[in-house]
Parts: sequence; structure tokens; C-alpha cells
Amino acid sequence: MHQTLYRKWRPQNFDHVIGQQDTVTILKNSLKQGRVGHAYLFCGPRGTGKTSMARIMAKAVNCEKNGKPDPCNECPSCISITEGHNMDVIEIDAASNRGVDNIRELREKVRLNPVQSMYKIYIIDEVHMLTGEAFNALLKTLEEPPPHTIFIMATTEPQKLPPTIISRCQRFDFHRITSPEIAKKLQQMAETEGILIEASALNRIAESADGSMRDAESMLDQLSSYIQETVTENIILHMLGRCDVNTIHQFIKTLKHDEYTAIIQQLDDIRFSGIDASQLTKDMIAYLRDMFVLSITQSNQVVLKVLPFEKVDEYLQEASLFTPSWLVSLNKELVSILGDMRYLMDPWILLEITLLHFKFSDFVTVEADENVSRKKPVETKPVTETQTTAVKEKPKVVELTVEPENGIELPPQDDWKSFLNFIKPRDLMLLTLLLPAEFCRKEGSDLFIQYGQDHEYHLDQMAKPENKHKLEDLYNAYSGKSIHLKIIEKSSGSSEKKSDPKKKILEEPIIMDTLKLFNATVEEIEEIKGDS
Repeated sequence: MHQTLYRKWRPQNFDHVIGQQDTVTILKNSLKQGRVGHAYLFCGPRGTGKTSMARIMAKAVNCEKNGKPDPCNECPSCISITEGHNMDVIEIDAASNRGVDNIRELREKVRLNPVQSMYKIYIIDEVHMLTGEAFNALLKTLEEPPPHTIFIMATTEPQKLPPTIISRCQRFDFHRITSPEIAKKLQQMAETEGILIEASALNRIAESADGSMRDAESMLDQLSSYIQETVTENIILHMLGRCDVNTIHQFIKTLKHDEYTAIIQQLDDIRFSGIDASQLTKDMIAYLRDMFVLSITQSNQVVLKVLPFEKVDEYLQEASLFTPSWLVSLNKELVSILGDMRYLMDPWILLEITLLHFKFSDFVTVEADENVSRKKPVETKPVTETQTTAVKEKPKVVELTVEPENGIELPPQDDWKSFLNFIKPRDLMLLTLLLPAEFCRKEGSDLFIQYGQDHEYHLDQMAKPENKHKLEDLYNAYSGKSIHLKIIEKSSGSSEKKSDPKKKILEEPIIMDTLKLFNATVEEIEEIKGDS
């Protein structure tokens, strides 16, 4: 019967464990000094060597020849543990034996002396799956086990363990194995097993394993089963349903510098190559992350997600083609649509529209920046004391003076709303100040907007030079023309329509909430006069 590679190549001593040097050093030193604990907790992602380390530890403490620190793997005890039929090394899957009755049974058997070896070892895998009652039943035994018993527990989610359990164990955290370390081990396996595979293909397997040695070994085993020729990088990418990094790089460059037709054409080419839209989006997100990190650090020692680590210097130079802000903005756009793509019959449409809209928005922003940079400085006219006195007698008019250009034609009401929509993604604070304003009219080159008396704060803020300049620059970017803007404060003279007190009462929020609460209506409103 064929034995899978991850079982065949399971580490048999401490030196064979990769990527966990700190844990290996501590365990080997404790064995040399004879300071073996009664309970260990191995935490970390899947496929990082937790169970393998537990078995090596079981062999080391029970080795009949040496075992300080490495097991000999030749004595009857080591051989029986390696082959999985040692009666004193009990492996328990907590996911399927999670109840309190299972732990009570374990407590009864713990008292029995070992049959074949010096120590009885209990390896409890995925220990976080035990129930609360089971943890309570295990607690006392774990705290004071018989001298011939050692507990080794493994988990991928240590945060789910009660603090009382963790405090009674020596905790070791296993880390994700780096891609170069995985690729090196895969190269050794491929040469020994006679698997023909390119180095770049091994690197792609290592990256896709995401730090899990077992996942990488399983993938290599799968490839060796049905491919009788040399395994190339393209075969790996096709198997994973992923897009080549170079293709993504070329597409992002097209999105940055080329026209819309080129963008659509490249997207179609990627689509008809069989790539999944969601996977492409994820790969682009990871690519943009890598390029952003390279652009801000200018270092080839950073951890990369999808960029080939053997070509990091090449992509470090390419990172200068993009600004960090552009990379982050595009990344946010892609992240925002990733969740919605699963609900669409054709997610490519959403991806295409998002990318084209981002390209269009980026183009408009660049045009606006160029218009602002070409605009001449604006001079403001000081307000004299005489003018201040006149303001008290007439409606307040704050003139925002901008030199008119060739026959400017200012927008009507609909275009004013369109201008506000133009401001929205560019200056939300300015939009907040303009929303209470009412578009009044246009007279020649003047545009009048009006604030009510209850929006005096907004009027005062808009009268400030910095807000005035912002509005002037944005309008210039919007229409390509300058404006002469006047802001009017609505006066409270007798000419104004007097508000209806009954209507005002009905508009009070507390009155409206009360009517809604009791599903009531107002039949009559009576004015209450005070005593004269």
C-alpha cells in the first residue's frame, strides 16, 4: 500500500524538525538535564510539527539506549512508537472523544503502570475541542499526575482553552514555516523520490502552503501521482487555479498607465484562461500588499505573500512604478467587492466595473490636481468698517472673489447638485458645510447661495479663506472655469413668511416620536396663555 509523503517523511528526531528551532532547543536541553515536565501544551497552525514533536518527545523519554536528547530509533521502544503500536503511548483525538465520560475513563487508566516503557505518554490532539465538563474532569489529574505519566496536548486554537489548564502546562508556540524552508525540504524529498519538478514550481507550492509543511507535502504527493513529466510552474498554478504573478504585474501596470480598451482586453484574456474571478481578486490583493510593502520599506528582507521570493530584487525595482497611496486605494476597492462576488452568477462583471471605475476616478483626480496646480493665486478683499455697518442693515453678503474667465456660464439647480456630488469623494468636510445652503440664482458671473439663520456656523466657516479656496479649486476642477461666489444670510424681517406655530409644534422630534409610539393623531392644538 502506498504511504503518503507526509507520513513517510515525518520527522523522527529533533534535528529533522524544521522551522521550530526555539522549541527544539528548549526540549533538547530539558532532556539533557533530566528536567522532564509532566504536562506540555503545543500550540500553533496546522502542519507545523506539533504531533510529530510530541511523538519524538515520547520516544526520547522512553528510549532504551540514549534518548538524551535524541532517540536512537533502533531500540524496541523507539521502533514500536514509530510504528504506532506501543501500548504506553496513547494518542487521543479530542474532536471525537470530547465528553466528560471519555476523560473519566482516561483518569482511571492513568493510574495504571506502563506496560512496555518507562513512561506512559498521553498525546491529546485538538485538545480545545473538549467540553467544559471534560476540562474540569481533567484538571486535577493534569495538575498532579502519577510520576510515570506525561501529558502532551496539541491545539490550533489555544485561546479556547481554560486558563486553569494552560497554567498547569509548559506551553510552546509553533510558528508557520517560511517558504524558503519548505521549498528546501521539498527539493530534498523530490530528489529522493525521483520526482521531476522545477525549482520555481517548488517555490509556488511552498508559498501556497501558507506555512504548513504537511500541506506542501500533500500537494507534492498529489502531483507525483498523476503527472509523469517534469512538473512546471504553470502546472502548479493551473492546479491551484491561480494566475501567474507576472500576468498580474503586467495587468496592474496596464491599469495604471494604459487605456480602457487594453484593460478590458487583458481581463478577457485572463478570464478565458480559466482563472476564477474571486481567486484573481485575492491574488491581486496579495500582490498589491507585497508591492506596497516593498515600496515603503525598500528592503528585500520582508515577508512576501505571492511575489516570488527568488525574484524579490527585481520586483523591488518595479515597486517604484507605483505610489503607495495608489496601491492602497486599489487594494481597498478590491477588498470591498470580494465578499459580494460569491453572490453573483458572473463575478467578472463586478470585477471589471470596479477596475474601470477605479481607473476613471484616478484619471479625474489627476486632471483635478493638474487644474489646481495651474490655477493662479487668489487675492481677497478686506472688509472695511463701513461695510460691516451696512451688513447690519442689509442681508449679509460675503463675497468670495474669483476673477471670472471667458464668458463663464454658471450651473442651474441640477448642476449645483452635480457639483456637490463631485465634491463628496474629494472633501467631505466642505460638502458638510455646503449641504445646508440653498442654491438661489445666477446673475451674470455671480452665483448666489443662501444660508438660514440657524446655519450661522456653516456660513461663518464657509467665509474663511481656506474653505473659500477649497471650493474655488474644486469648482475649477469640476468645470474648468473660475467663479464669483456670493453667500447670503437669510434675514428675519417682516417680509419673511411667519412660521405657523401649530406646524412647528408638530415638527418637534419628541412630539413626532410620541405620536408614533402610541399610533395617535393630533385632533386640536390649543394655545395656553399665562396669567396677566
